Amino acid sequence: MAAVLTYTLKQLRYVEAAGRMGSISRAATELAISQSSITAAIDALEAALGYALFLRTRPRASAPPATAPRHWR
Repeated sequence: MAAVLTYTLKQLRYVEAAGRMGSISRAATELAISQSSITAAIDALEAALGYALFLRTRPRASAPPATAPRHWR
């Protein structure tokens, strides 16, 4: 049986905002929530997927190649 991925609309909204803004900090400001809340939600989604959605380098968060393993950040 295939594994079932679980994620929330909130997590997807956070990923979209961070990708569009190019920064988790700017996404947090735009969404009026704490940076740690966005980071925790994205971390949980990355753990469920098994790979990194963003390369976290200061001052930007950018999307890695689709095949990047989770530890690549």
